[in-house]
Amino acid sequence: MIFKTETTPDGIVIASVAGTLDRRAAGPLCDALSDCVACGARALIVDLGEVTCLTRAGSRGLVVAARLLHTAGGRMRICAAARPVETLIRELGYDHLLFCDADHATSVARLRDAPAAWPGLGPVEAVRTTFDQLVGLLRVEYARHLVETGAHSLPRIAETCGYADADALRQALLDHLGFAPMAAADAPTPQVERAA
Repeated sequence: MIFKTETTPDGIVIASVAGTLDRRAAGPLCDALSDCVACGARALIVDLGEVTCLTRAGSRGLVVAARLLHTAGGRMRICAAARPVETLIRELGYDHLLFCDADHATSVARLRDAPAAWPGLGPVEAVRTTFDQLVGLLRVEYARHLVETGAHSLPRIAETCGYADADALRQALLDHLGFAPMAAADAPTPQVERAA
């Protein structure tokens, strides 16, 4: 994997990645992108135009970096990915974190036009976030996303996201969000009285 960065005059960091992103490259990619966040980047474009192969294990670096940047109050876009690479990114299920664009210009425009990000934890706390904490945050955020779509029951979402049961998922959502939403499939069905 080859990694290089450049910064636009308005502070957008463009990280260009080349080569194969597999399990061996996931750690170095995550470290390199995390360093961008640690140095204050709050708008990051990851150019995957020169990536020849991306595996699910290799995508971990992108997911962790996107979550870290989101936690720090920033935004990340991915651009110029080849069709198989973009397809894998979309299939990961992190569409609330990983956004793909056709080219640099589109990514830059979307970052400039995006609404202000939530304040997040700030750079100091974000850099001190452990990998286990990030994985926990990703699990609960993905569970929240699935609950909001209403397509699955809470037991199914709990199983998908690695929680012991629906009660453990409810507790995680309560701890993370301050309330425990119900999935549409678990909501009580309204009883309709029929006229005699």
